[in-house]
Amino acid sequence: METPTEIGTMKEGNIACVSALQPVFAGGQIVNSNKLAQTALEASRLQLEMTTDKVALEVENYFWKIVSLKEARKTIDVLDSLLQNLHKDVTLAVKTGITTSNDLLTVQLKQNELQSTRLQVENGIQLSRMALCQYIGIPLDSAIYIDVPEFRENIKCPGEYLVDHPTALATLSAYKLLDKNVEVHELKRKIALGQQLPTVGIGVSYAYEDLMFDKSRNHFLMMATIRVPISDWWGGSHKFKRSKLEEKKARRQQQDGHEKLQLKMQQSWNQLTEAYQQIVLAESAVKESEENLRMHTNNYRSGINSLSELLDAQSLYQTSRNRYTDACINYMTKTSQYLQDTGRKTDIR
Repeated sequence: METPTEIGTMKEGNIACVSALQPVFAGGQIVNSNKLAQTALEASRLQLEMTTDKVALEVENYFWKIVSLKEARKTIDVLDSLLQNLHKDVTLAVKTGITTSNDLLTVQLKQNELQSTRLQVENGIQLSRMALCQYIGIPLDSAIYIDVPEFRENIKCPGEYLVDHPTALATLSAYKLLDKNVEVHELKRKIALGQQLPTVGIGVSYAYEDLMFDKSRNHFLMMATIRVPISDWWGGSHKFKRSKLEEKKARRQQQDGHEKLQLKMQQSWNQLTEAYQQIVLAESAVKESEENLRMHTNNYRSGINSLSELLDAQSLYQTSRNRYTDACINYMTKTSQYLQDTGRKTDIR
């Protein structure tokens, strides 16, 4: 009989393996993806700047609205003083029998109308302050602490704000954002192209095992990989063509946006010069109404003009003053708009 042969089986053992692979060439996907992330971050910053400019311009509008109402209140104070003096003169004239009580009643009605207008202006100031509080995000009861300085007529000629529009175009956040949009689509096209190219990588692998003869062994392996996207070639080619069309569309939007920004600057400049001419006309009207009021006041005291003519002259004076104030406020807001449209700060206070 043959000697029996002993056959053993493996009862337990250990094995561990770890690999590391470093892409050497991925069609530019990694580099372009990093550039795309950085470009998107810069675009977000430009959008934040545009939002900040929009908020600043809106705050300017609230500011000048309050200034306009305060100037209207000053005009009311002047007319109120004139009517008080007129009321004294008419009261004396009624007592002496020079005029009838109808004239006195007419003056009193005019004073009541003026007080009603004053109430509307005061309410407008209060609401404008509350609207400003709501817009800038502070409690509405803080409106009583918000005030603006008196209007100073430091009107500058539009020529002092004029800049070269093509030069100012490159400083605009909107202009830079259009350029970033083109960069984004260009990088997306490059990434789509990289997905169609072979990917090359090198790596190293380490393995540990102690499966046989109660001995452990270490294994090291160097490797290189090449991945060719054959199965996705058809779909990838269409994706690349679509990315090229999107890039072409972005370039057209860039050109169109640049032209629209230049048109907006020219429009803002035209509105600024028109607003300045309105100030010139309104200022001339104020001087004429002041002289007209002075003449009618003297003529009324001399008995040449009637009371109604004097009251009409006061109304014309009030209207001309309000129009002049509105023209100045409009010019200030148009100035802020032009400064922002040309890439400058809007605070002209």
